[in-house]
Amino acid sequence: MMKSGWLLLPAAVLGIASVIVLINGMRLPEGSPKIISGSIILWGGIISYIVLMAITYYQLNRPVTTELFLIVGWCMLAMNEINALYGLSSITQVCAWILIIVALAATAVSLVCYVKYYGLSVQAGYWDGMVPLIMAGVYMGILSVVLFI
Repeated sequence: MMKSGWLLLPAAVLGIASVIVLINGMRLPEGSPKIISGSIILWGGIISYIVLMAITYYQLNRPVTTELFLIVGWCMLAMNEINALYGLSSITQVCAWILIIVALAATAVSLVCYVKYYGLSVQAGYWDGMVPLIMAGVYMGILSVVLFI
């Protein structure tokens, strides 16, 4: 009988494949308008991860886990997605900045949940762990509404 942990393998493979497809799909033709430079997104994400890892580990005494990488990575993908939509004229500049603010707010809430998680009871930790998923869903819902208006 197979343990449920094996079910994570297909999810991991599909997750990695999805990131590759997203990154390839977000390449804009040369000269396309951008809200944020791709270099700023890349290096900003890498530097943010290193700084957040150091702060959460050394200052807040929180073990470093995969969630921090996923939170920062999700934010970087959201920024690239906004860049691509703006570059393809699917959204306006104002809309792009609103989406950036929403994505950054979702990231900030997720980071607060990440830091607080280990100090919570099992039940509270469960709900705390759900908040970042809900925030990502809300962001995607907002993005879907914006694209279909």
